[in-house]
Amino acid sequence: VYESIAASALGPQTISTVSSKAIQAYLDAITNRGSRNTHRKRIVTLWRWARTADLLPRDIQTEAERTTRAKENALEIGLDDIIQFKQMRLQDFRSEKLDGVLISNPPYGERLGDETAAYQLYEEMGETFKPLETWSKYIITSDLEFEKHYGAKATKKRKLYNGRLRTDLYQYFGKRIK
Repeated sequence: VYESIAASALGPQTISTVSSKAIQAYLDAITNRGSRNTHRKRIVTLWRWARTADLLPRDIQTEAERTTRAKENALEIGLDDIIQFKQMRLQDFRSEKLDGVLISNPPYGERLGDETAAYQLYEEMGETFKPLETWSKYIITSDLEFEKHYGAKATKKRKLYNGRLRTDLYQYFGKRIK
């Protein structure tokens, strides 16, 4: 039933590829107000069912969309001239700068759907960031064993909540430059 609603409403797409923008565009194209509300209710029901059945990704934005939005936010608050956004493979990250700040919200087990892949990513982060001794690093994840896989104990750790999901902000302060 739910898949047929999605198929009739949004065309031949798998549930995990339907974006909120596609749904809004579809609803905007319906001119009959009563019909639009009926479809909206069906789609909301579908999304709720799909999310509880764990068929939807937690992040539906693409990496490019997230990067674009982050740049827009930096511009809006006047920090666009001091923040650099880069999209690259983690292993390719290098910097000759003496100091800096890295902020990361890597996909964790719940988001990746694969705990082993998350652990491998944390290990790669630890290896990649290790040479950046004077850089401060801030990493948010729900994995309570993050430090073990990252390979270093955080300077400070703060408990946060992402909705109902407990996460921790692992703070690694860079060495001071004399």
